[in-house]
Amino acid sequence: MRGLGYDQASTEEWVNPPPEYTMVQKLDIDNFRCFRNVRLAGLTRVNILTGGNASGKTALLEALFLAIGGGSELALRIRQWRGLPADLQVTSISFPQLWRDLFYHFDSSTPILLALVDSEFGSRSLEITYTTSGTYLLPLGGESHPQRTGTLPLTFLYRIRDREPQAIVAELTEQGISLGSIRDPIPGVYISPGIAHSPTSVTRFSDLSKVNREKEVVRALHEEFPEIESLSVEVHFGKSVLYASVSSVPEEKMPVELVSSGISKFLAILLAIAATPKGVVIVDEIENGFHYSHLPSVWKTILDFCSRFDVQMFASTHSMEFLRAAVIELEAHEDQICLLRARKTDGACEVDQVLGHRLEAAVAEGFEVR
Repeated sequence: MRGLGYDQASTEEWVNPPPEYTMVQKLDIDNFRCFRNVRLAGLTRVNILTGGNASGKTALLEALFLAIGGGSELALRIRQWRGLPADLQVTSISFPQLWRDLFYHFDSSTPILLALVDSEFGSRSLEITYTTSGTYLLPLGGESHPQRTGTLPLTFLYRIRDREPQAIVAELTEQGISLGSIRDPIPGVYISPGIAHSPTSVTRFSDLSKVNREKEVVRALHEEFPEIESLSVEVHFGKSVLYASVSSVPEEKMPVELVSSGISKFLAILLAIAATPKGVVIVDEIENGFHYSHLPSVWKTILDFCSRFDVQMFASTHSMEFLRAAVIELEAHEDQICLLRARKTDGACEVDQVLGHRLEAAVAEGFEVR
């Protein structure tokens, strides 16, 4: 089937996954951002991504998040994660600029193909095409252009094994650009460096609290940061915010973000894992906010949560200390860790893999992570 990215033989061997739980086992990326083509196999429960600036780390994580099928609207959300404006005034001239950067070297004439093999459905893929053939754009926004509706020349075609393909076409509505979602996505969470304090953490904590599961998160947070005694959702200037009881400030609770960025980041990761059982949690620049003295115990707790909730993790880092801490914690489970190193060669980004049994030696030899 076109768009899967594997020949029939290589796909069949993964259709019936091993009995132990693993989520994404293979990932192919074609014509996405800085990647002409990348083939990754043997992905494990914990996958750590390293590499220098502009080597493709964030692009790889974005490709994975789109491929697991959380919804084509992610193509807009990842713009916000990279710091681009969220409120858009779109016209027929500016609309292509929303999407061209998704395509390798901005060439939208060649479709994007993202394909993976997972332990639930086997093969799944996403093909993103952009064409002006047989379509036209109606302006949206601006005083000189009344708001109209119409179909836009951007299509997301999802395939899940032998099921009927699901096509999502971008539409222009009076409320803005509308992009639908698909059936049976892999549960997934993406934590970017800029959204660790996202309001979704409040929602996750509230959802866990309703079923008395928040205690696991609060206990783990307290063990790592003993000054945090309890958590609650409070109204802060009309918005729901996570508050913490802090031992050094007994007079009143404080918003978690005001206590510590590292505590807030750690809490966001734990909540994401606990709220996404049997799913994928992606953390870009996972080491941000943590003092080096906390790295071993932070990793220990994160890995324990991943195991407890059957979550697969993909995390990027520039920190050798963070990588060493992960290797130490997984020393007895080397088959559960994989290192991915992104690099740029001749204008295109590529990814090398180091599996668990070789990772300890690579780290000991001073493997370059930046």
